[in-house]
Amino acid sequence: MRDKHLVQIDTDLCVGCGECVRDCPSDAIVLRDGRAMTRRSDCLFCGHCVAICPTGSVSITGFSDTSESLDSAEALSPERLLTAIKGRRSIRRFLPAPVEEEKIERILEAGRYSPTATNSQNVSYVVLCDKIQEAESLATQFAAQIARFVLPLLPRYRNMEFGPHFFFKGAPIAVVLLSRNRIDAGIAAGNMALTAEAEGLGVLYSGFFTIAANRGRRVRRLLGLSRKDKAAITLVIGYTDIHYRRTAPKERPRVIRR
Repeated sequence: MRDKHLVQIDTDLCVGCGECVRDCPSDAIVLRDGRAMTRRSDCLFCGHCVAICPTGSVSITGFSDTSESLDSAEALSPERLLTAIKGRRSIRRFLPAPVEEEKIERILEAGRYSPTATNSQNVSYVVLCDKIQEAESLATQFAAQIARFVLPLLPRYRNMEFGPHFFFKGAPIAVVLLSRNRIDAGIAAGNMALTAEAEGLGVLYSGFFTIAANRGRRVRRLLGLSRKDKAAITLVIGYTDIHYRRTAPKERPRVIRR
C-alpha cells in the first residue's frame, strides 16, 4: 500500500519556515537553500508535514481523500467532553429504530481518523445491519455449543442463558473492528463510542460477540473474514430505551507521581 505514497513539496509555495522539518518524526525532510525538501522515501506518511504547513505546499500522493482546513474549527470544550465521558454507560436496552446512514458514516470517520502505530491504519470495520439478526443467531448457536464446557469453569457465568437478544440487545447496528493490534483498535473504538454519544446514540462493547467472531466458523463466514482477520472489539450501537440521570459512583484512581 505504501509504495503508492510520495511526499511532494511545491517549492514555489514553500516559504522555508522549517515547521515540517521540526515536526517530522522520521527526520525525512530538510531545508536546503531556504526550501523544504525530502531526503528519505521510507517515512511514516503520518501527514504531520501536510497538517502543519502554513502555505499548503506539502502533499502526499495515493490517499483516497485530501486534507481539510482546521483554521475555522470550533475548539472542543473540556468540560463538555468530560461530562460526556462521565455520563457514558454501557447500554443494554435499545430501541428497534434504525440508525441514520449519515450518523453511521460519521462514527466510522471517527475510527478512520484515530491514530495507529507508525500510521499503519491497520483497523478495518464490518458493519452489521441487514444481517445482524442472522449474525446473532449464529453466535448464539456457537455459544450454546461451547457453554457446557466453558461455563462450569467460570462461576460468575455459570447460570448464564443465551437468549435471542443476548449479544446485541435488540440494537439495529453492530460494528466489528478488525485489527491484530488491540491498542489501535481500542483507540478507534473509544473515539467511535464518543461520536455515537454525540449523535444521541448508545453503545455497548460486546466482548462475547467478539469471541464468537474469532472462534465461530459460521460467524466468521457471515462476516466475510479471512484467516488473517482478527476481531478486536465489537460496538453495538442504537437509540436507547433508557435515560440515565446522573453519573455512576467510582473509586478514586490509584495515581503514582514521581
